[in-house]
Amino acid sequence: MRILLLSTGGKIGGEETFTRNLALSLLDKGHYVEVAAGGNVQQSDLEKRGIKICPIDITARRPLGLNKAAKKLSKYVNDNNIDVVHAQAIGPAIMGIWAKKYHGCKTPWIWHNHGITDFAYKHIVRHLNGLDCIVANSDYVKESLKGHGVKPEVIVRIHNGINFDDFYVTQTDRENNRHKLVSELGIPGNARCIVYVGRLSPEKGVEVLLRAFDIYGSSHPEVYCVLVGDGTERKRLENQVESSKTASRVKFLGFRSDIKEIVSACDTLVLPSHIETFSLTTLQAFASGTPCIGSDVGGTPEQILDKFSGRMFPDNDEKELCRCLEDIIGNEDRASYYSANAQHLSRNYLNIDRMTDDIITVYKNLIIKNRQNYESCIPYNG
Repeated sequence: MRILLLSTGGKIGGEETFTRNLALSLLDKGHYVEVAAGGNVQQSDLEKRGIKICPIDITARRPLGLNKAAKKLSKYVNDNNIDVVHAQAIGPAIMGIWAKKYHGCKTPWIWHNHGITDFAYKHIVRHLNGLDCIVANSDYVKESLKGHGVKPEVIVRIHNGINFDDFYVTQTDRENNRHKLVSELGIPGNARCIVYVGRLSPEKGVEVLLRAFDIYGSSHPEVYCVLVGDGTERKRLENQVESSKTASRVKFLGFRSDIKEIVSACDTLVLPSHIETFSLTTLQAFASGTPCIGSDVGGTPEQILDKFSGRMFPDNDEKELCRCLEDIIGNEDRASYYSANAQHLSRNYLNIDRMTDDIITVYKNLIIKNRQNYESCIPYNG
């Protein structure tokens, strides 16, 4: 198959990482893949991995620009015999509506919902019924789409997956990574570490983790809190930490590329989000063998099965988060049980091969359906 992926991210975040990994997995399975990228940062990341770049600019956000891009994409898709277009963001999904409605594009067009704003749910998604398929990455997202007017028959739920081997570490690797981290941070060798990885933005709930750490850390002086990532909330969170009793044991590391090494060096990863669809960071921690704690929102309960593959706490409840920290950091046998089960899930289900095969099945079904529909519209001249 000839596949065009559309991604408008201006940096390397969850959507961009997903797009890159899906492209590589499709290439490994023998398909032709191009990606229309969201800017120089993403384009450079893709090119370094040998992924072909589509020359169409799809970064427009306003109606006129969206329609212009839709027209160019439609011509490009038709001229290059693209079999399926797979959009990873809401802008390229709207382009698909207009490409099919106004610009003669007959190629199947998919939108993959990785998480969108309340505004998009309220005003945009119901119009996406004109696409051939919408992929929801969790049952939570599927129900949200249906609740906002998307027809159930258009939606397919496909859980995210990652390359297990990319994040698996041996015990020796874990010990070496831990030694490097404590040396970098200048903390005691016997320190225990809680880690958060992601954007420092309001919906990620990092302030809940910091409130919990102020409580838990006050009675556990050997425990440190490591925050990996950057964002609009960083200054406010730093100010929040300054007035806490545990300020000296909270470490802001900013953006890092060595996520596997940091996560595998820590005792637990916490996902305190107020909104979450299906976290790639959690899957990465699963594969690395680091036990996870998550808030009970969105698709997270479909990943972290409480008291089986990790621990869950009610959203915005720092006291229950403290109890989860005690359960994992204070009990190595229990932590090992959670991480072993999570690794099993990661290796056998939440992996990129299964995810890509599910997506390829969607592609094939849409191509067959599209061909049948198109052929039925051609008049018989015999």
